[in-house]
Amino acid sequence: MHTPRMTHVALHVRDIDACVAFYRDFCGMAVIHRREAGHKRIIWMAEPGRETDFIFVLMNKGGDLTLAEDDYRHFGFALASRAAVDAVARRGDGAGCLVWAPRDEPFPVGYYCGLRDPNGNYVEFSYGQPLGPGAWGRAVRPATAGACLRAAPLTRRVRRRPAGAPPGTPRWRRPPPVRRGPEHGPGWGFPPPWRGSCAAPSPPRSRRSASPTGRRE
Repeated sequence: MHTPRMTHVALHVRDIDACVAFYRDFCGMAVIHRREAGHKRIIWMAEPGRETDFIFVLMNKGGDLTLAEDDYRHFGFALASRAAVDAVARRGDGAGCLVWAPRDEPFPVGYYCGLRDPNGNYVEFSYGQPLGPGAWGRAVRPATAGACLRAAPLTRRVRRRPAGAPPGTPRWRRPPPVRRGPEHGPGWGFPPPWRGSCAAPSPPRSRRSASPTGRRE
């Protein structure tokens, strides 16, 4: 069965030309369609290569928004590096529209800053989230009933039988450590296990029969 797919966000703005310039200069979006009907102007903007996937629709004759600094509703754009986030923040500061200075937060939030567009909307620029060019091969899987969202590992636990063990004896070991991305800090570490819940899974029991003492070997 076909599920609905989000295709656009429509913004009813006061100064449509200023908004077009903001999303062009800071977000790299381009005008792909425009039309006028009397005093009404409608402009479509999209990222290169996503013209039929997701767009912003800008309409004039709207009003400006006034959001508090701790109001975190926003549009989010991913960048390819922390340096790119810093560069956007410097440009936004120079233009007088920086709202959130660059900051680090635990995965999956990552490193981000925020600007205010001419209509008053907040726009986030981030690196290190499991979305976009800074995803680092990680993903957040949907939660099952009663479970929270977990970051999916880059590798899974692998099964091997140790040398000399009878056939059919299962053993589990962790995969070799993987290099974490900059958003996790320096050093090596193991990816978290994924089993659809927040609890770490316990290793499977041996299939061998119980010993005379009643304990499994």
